[in-house]
Amino acid sequence: MKTLKFFLMAIVAVVFFACTPQETGPSFSVMYNGQEIAEGAVIDVTMDHYEWGEIVAHVILRNNASGTETFTMKEVRNYDYTKYIPSFCVNLCMMGNGEKEQTWEVGELGSGEEFADLAMHLRVADQPAANCPGTFTFSNGKESLSFTFNFIYDPALIPAE
Repeated sequence: MKTLKFFLMAIVAVVFFACTPQETGPSFSVMYNGQEIAEGAVIDVTMDHYEWGEIVAHVILRNNASGTETFTMKEVRNYDYTKYIPSFCVNLCMMGNGEKEQTWEVGELGSGEEFADLAMHLRVADQPAANCPGTFTFSNGKESLSFTFNFIYDPALIPAE
């Protein structure tokens, strides 16, 4: 009888722990350079991504949820945003608000859909070399994903245009 009781308790323990929700990431993903961005990641965006006076970080946002979600992206600028001017492109580019923080409307995505070319721009032309870190937080109103892009500007490395 003790053996039966032991096995029943073991089965109950296995079922209990098997039913415990597993830690997972948000129901959406953000990709940069073909890699999914992890929570808290710090990513250098270098002069390899320089275009016409700006350093540009192109990302892909994918909705992995079973329904339609509405997304925003909050940017916190940890650099002199009066000299290095940010903008954000969803379908067209929008200039930054001239403040330390800004929440951008990204829009709605259906299940499995993605915004294939979101772009964070940093206007750097005619400024001194600098590392311009910005924290970006994508959210669907229930979950969020935050990471840092370090825009690294070096005018000595400007490619021929």
